[in-house]
Amino acid sequence: TMKPLAAYSQAVQKNLIHYSSLIEDKAIPNYFGKGKAGPNNWYGYYMGNVRASYALEKSINTVPCALVKQMGVESTFYHLNNNLGITNLDDVEDMNLSSLGLGGTYKGITTTQSAAAFAVFGNLGKYYQPTTFTLVTDQHDNVILKQKDSHQALDENTATVMNYMLREVVYGDEGTGSLAKGYSTT
Repeated sequence: TMKPLAAYSQAVQKNLIHYSSLIEDKAIPNYFGKGKAGPNNWYGYYMGNVRASYALEKSINTVPCALVKQMGVESTFYHLNNNLGITNLDDVEDMNLSSLGLGGTYKGITTTQSAAAFAVFGNLGKYYQPTTFTLVTDQHDNVILKQKDSHQALDENTATVMNYMLREVVYGDEGTGSLAKGYSTT
């Protein structure tokens, strides 16, 4: 879940990539320190140039780490924390490519934080702080509790591009979430 939130959305927002950008799937030198390159991909090899949307669809590990490296771990940490409400990141333990690019965070992220962050892709980039009510009215049906104000976490174009890229994870020929396409939401 971290790859689209930390790497892809921020890279689209900063105009570093778009839906069909070519990005090289290759090892990052000194990724593990002491000269060892990485990260490894779950499928065991590197593909060379791939489309950004395909990299997300296939859940390639190298591409989001390379994007986080290009944008900076501090910038990525700030983006997650301040724009997308991922507030339980550790500002020491999680300041690395693995935590921020792949999601191997020190404390993890909560389901609620993840859901609220992903909602920006369907809300034209607006982030709403999670709430757990449906409707609160008084005895005269006057609304007495409203949803909190939103802030623009991503621009509308970025949210739309990310929405389409994430569809490929489920509906793409090699999407790693393809098992979900058989489930109904009704």
